[in-house]
Amino acid sequence: MSRYRAVFLWMLLALIFAFMVSGMIIYSAQIFHSEKDGIVQIMQSIAIDACRYRSRLRYMHGGDGTYAGYELPSGLRNSETGTFMVSHDGGQLVIICSTAAGDGSIRAIVDDDGILKVIDLEGKFNVTQ
Repeated sequence: MSRYRAVFLWMLLALIFAFMVSGMIIYSAQIFHSEKDGIVQIMQSIAIDACRYRSRLRYMHGGDGTYAGYELPSGLRNSETGTFMVSHDGGQLVIICSTAAGDGSIRAIVDDDGILKVIDLEGKFNVTQ
């Protein structure tokens, strides 16, 4: 009887260990997606701010129909998830975020209609590696 108990306990421990490993894998995947979603949410805030700038007239400190001259507000440059930068590419605004840990980046564009489109995922965000 004690031999069966020992086998049962080892099987129970193996099952508990498997559940713990599965839980850690699911948790790390959730953190990954949460970080990516947080960065895209901040990029969306930047896109909204840039669209407001673009729609204002130049004498009202706006872009008068373009993103030229747009600068990030100081509150949107850095966050706990990463550092954000913008550049102008024709009629589009390019937003780049480098993660705080330096292990990934996301690049997106804001088109003429003010729509944010994620176009490039690098580092840990590039799941095709």
